[in-house]
Formats: sequence, structure tokens, C-alpha cells
Amino acid sequence: MIGPHDTTSSDIEYALLGLLQERPMHGYELAQILRTQTGLGLIWEVKQSNLYGLLAKLERERFVFADRQDQPNRPARKIYHLTDAGARAVESWIRNPVTHGRSIRVELLAKLYFAEKIDRKAAAELIASQKAACRNLFEAIRRRRSELGRSEGFDRMVYEFRAGQLRSTQRWLDRCAAFYSVDASGKRVPS
Repeated sequence: MIGPHDTTSSDIEYALLGLLQERPMHGYELAQILRTQTGLGLIWEVKQSNLYGLLAKLERERFVFADRQDQPNRPARKIYHLTDAGARAVESWIRNPVTHGRSIRVELLAKLYFAEKIDRKAAAELIASQKAACRNLFEAIRRRRSELGRSEGFDRMVYEFRAGQLRSTQRWLDRCAAFYSVDASGKRVPS
């Protein structure tokens, strides 16, 4: 079962729930969205056969349900709908920052995609919480790197690489924060 802090679940499962939050869709339609070179298509490439397996899993876990839709001269297709449990799971996932540096490139971008669809304030809140999470990650890396002392070698290079990635991410998050800045009424504040 997927949940907001379940690291074994697939981020693509949450993305499917997010897409179904917009409206019910059939599997081929979801696959087409993920094939485009915009939006979530910039993040994932999912084989259609894998997509149907993920949808079946989400259906077994009661995050989605499917209606069969008959088609003339073609096999019936399933139209997937989000359940209340699925809506709660994806809402929680969207609003929680990424806790692993390696997950930022895919998971955070997907969360930001859906947060922006909620509203600018949700996107701004996600960015603010992600900035705090990145500061914590950076401090943890700094502590581990300092424990190595003056030693050289692979371990030190790994920590320096991770620290460099997080510094770059923090700069990007600063730009996102400026872009998604909103006032008390929820309107964008020009940067």
C-alpha cells in the first residue's frame, strides 16, 4: 500500500493518482500524457504494459476503481477513477518535501507539477518546505564529510558531489521560490 512516507512505493504511482485527480481516464490516455515532451512526460518514460500493471496494483489497493466502457467493434476499456483514499494519498504526497537528494530530480518535479495545478500557494509552500529539507540534507552531508577528517579518496569525493548537487538544488529552489511567491490573497508577487 502506498502512503506519504512509503519509500518502497513508486513515485509514478502517485503521479497516476495525480493525473486521475484531474479527471477519470483510461490507461491509453494516461500513457499518452506520459509520452508527451511536456509536463510529466519530461520526467518519466513509462512503457504502456508497465502502466497497466501499476493501474492494476492501485486498483487492488483501492486507490482507484475502474468502470468498463464498451466500444463498438473493439474490446471494452477500463476508465479509472480516483477513490477518496487515493485522493488523500496523492494530496499528502504532493505537500511533503522530498527527503532524499537523489529523489529531487524526479519526485520533487512531479510534486511541483501537481502542486502548481492546485494553486500557486501550494507550489510556494512545497518549495519552502523543500528548501528546509535540503538545508537538513546539506547539514547531514557536511557532518558526515567532516567526520572523515582530512582523508582523501572515494568517500570524500562522494560527499563533495552530494554537497555540490544540493547547493545547485538550493539555488534552483531560490529561483522557484521567487517565481511562486504569492501575497496573502494568493496572487503572484512579481519577482
